[in-house]
Amino acid sequence: MNWKGVIKTTTYCLDDMVENLGLNFYQKPQTYKTVFEIKIKNLSNEAKSIRLVLPIPSNRPNQRMLVEPNFSIAPNEIKNDRKFDNQYGVWQLNLVADEEKILMENFTIKILPQTNKNFNKFLLDEYKKDVLDKSSLGTDNYISPDDEKIKTIVKKLGVEQNVGIILNKTNRYVIENLKYGKPIAGLYSYNEALEKDAVDCGGFSTLFASLARAYGIPARIVSGFWAGYKINKMHAWTEIQLPNGEWLVADPSIEKLRQEKRTKKFGQLGAIGSDRIIFSHGSDIPIVVNGQKYKIPILQNPHIIKTEDNSSLQIEVNLKTERL
Repeated sequence: MNWKGVIKTTTYCLDDMVENLGLNFYQKPQTYKTVFEIKIKNLSNEAKSIRLVLPIPSNRPNQRMLVEPNFSIAPNEIKNDRKFDNQYGVWQLNLVADEEKILMENFTIKILPQTNKNFNKFLLDEYKKDVLDKSSLGTDNYISPDDEKIKTIVKKLGVEQNVGIILNKTNRYVIENLKYGKPIAGLYSYNEALEKDAVDCGGFSTLFASLARAYGIPARIVSGFWAGYKINKMHAWTEIQLPNGEWLVADPSIEKLRQEKRTKKFGQLGAIGSDRIIFSHGSDIPIVVNGQKYKIPILQNPHIIKTEDNSSLQIEVNLKTERL
């Protein structure tokens, strides 16, 4: 997908003005009345016809929709991708010259904190084929366990059978070897994380997932937004499947920022709070629009299907949450 428009959005994990509510607050379930607002403006002097793709949050083990999403402009179709089962809507929008349209996705959602302190009890040989999430293994455009650079890192980390030790070593490597910065609206690949002098939360997550998969451990990207703050920015982290089928969270970018005293938000290997909403799982996500197949990095921001000139479109994204 060739998107070269302007996206004005909160594209990074670092705090500007964090509400210091304390860690204990987000260790409890939270309910949020949520408005996902998208402003689209045609900056050209010609009419534009576009197809817009938006993620639609759904029920997950740690989040439950109390009021299903409704829209200020009804989507033309609602779909689920076939690989990760993420839900998304597709809109056909027509904008005259210099026209702005506002699309709002409203829902109420309950979020539970996630904590797992028992992941050190598992061994690699306990993974069974009938339990493994195959969509969280292998290579895509953002995660690769087969790259020689990834294999070299794994060799340095050492051979190990205990899953907990592997994940702790992997987490520590990512935190110690990456620098946080240069946020983008898409997803940094594992290779960019290794090559660039700084990457955002997505780069931390794709490198972590690549290293975990190199050990044969299923790992996937989780993308969404922070919730409960005055400004709710985009965020990405990692989930790792354990041999018993449960998913373990890891958030190396937030661990890094906390160590550097650059954020008061919380997230670490084995625990996250109830201050984030999941929009999608996976990376290199396959979607179908008007019968055509596309792949997008993650389902988080709005995606415009290629038009003759996307550069004349401006998109502003704002996620507003009210704690109930």
